[in-house]
Amino acid sequence: MAEGIVTFFQFNELGFYQRNSDYREDLSIEDIFDRVITWHKGRDKISETAPIKNGNRRTTYLKAISKNEETGDYLITLWRSLIAHDGKVYGLRKGQSIDDDAIVNSDESGGDDVIWGLPAYYWFIPSLNIFASIKFPETVTDLDIMTHYIKDFVYYRSNINNPVSETRTDGYGNEFESVFWEGPHGNLSFRCDAKRFKKITHQADLELVASDITHFVKKETIQEEGDEDKNWTRYFEGLPYVPKNKKKPDRTILVTVDARPSGKELKEMIEAYAQKYQSSDKDLKKSNLGFKTEGNNSQTIWLNEFIIKTFIEMPGDATSHYRHETFFKTIKSQREFLLAAFQNASDSKIA
Repeated sequence: MAEGIVTFFQFNELGFYQRNSDYREDLSIEDIFDRVITWHKGRDKISETAPIKNGNRRTTYLKAISKNEETGDYLITLWRSLIAHDGKVYGLRKGQSIDDDAIVNSDESGGDDVIWGLPAYYWFIPSLNIFASIKFPETVTDLDIMTHYIKDFVYYRSNINNPVSETRTDGYGNEFESVFWEGPHGNLSFRCDAKRFKKITHQADLELVASDITHFVKKETIQEEGDEDKNWTRYFEGLPYVPKNKKKPDRTILVTVDARPSGKELKEMIEAYAQKYQSSDKDLKKSNLGFKTEGNNSQTIWLNEFIIKTFIEMPGDATSHYRHETFFKTIKSQREFLLAAFQNASDSKIA
């Protein structure tokens, strides 16, 4: 059996937005993927499944997309192109059908006819408004691969909400295609942004996590006042050539204490954290809580990084590549276990 790491995400932006405004038109992932399925079926070769080829990043192809009509789930296999000497890679022949599952091994001769790369597996569960990457040893799971593919499809291969396309010229005289949507108050752009799913959960095995903790860590940022300078400069305020009181840089203080919490104590700490530290990423850089699991010199695990991960067992070994029929069958048999942490939606939050 092969074990895959399942990491969950949520969209925090998905739809059409007006710049410098609160106006937006939300879009469901079903609206997008149902169109992707139709578009994908019309492709004859795997080389035709990239919505756009962007010279600034490696091309991503759509190997397969499937929908489970019973659950409403979607499975997507993307193929991230890599160069042959990037390590262990596999290949798809450019001219092969989208239904052809033949894989070229890296030790085979392929030439320019082969798209070298690795697969990326994603599982979307619209009923819970979440999705997951599924990581095996010889796959990629970069979140940007998925969000870029969705954006490229909506911009360049869909007719959702009647996009307007114009040819424009940049400052260097190069022509480019500009796509936008007309809104009631101005032009709209499409956004697709997701973050890892974080959750304070009764289902989490906090006893197991707590048993590994050796230290708690608290981070605080304090602002130092320049009182000494201020004492003399205040007498000369407004006069030329007198330097203004300079603000001293903030200082970050880390306090580390020995800790052997129980699962109950860790749960109470996480709940208190959720009340006090539900802040932006910028705020969390100044003030945060975390723990260490391998002594004082080990890496700190900040509680805002306490994310849901689980595992899926698939037939085969670490080098296997999976058809969606196998995925859906396996997910069905393990679905309750895989989604156990989402039974109480009120405990969830976006990173």
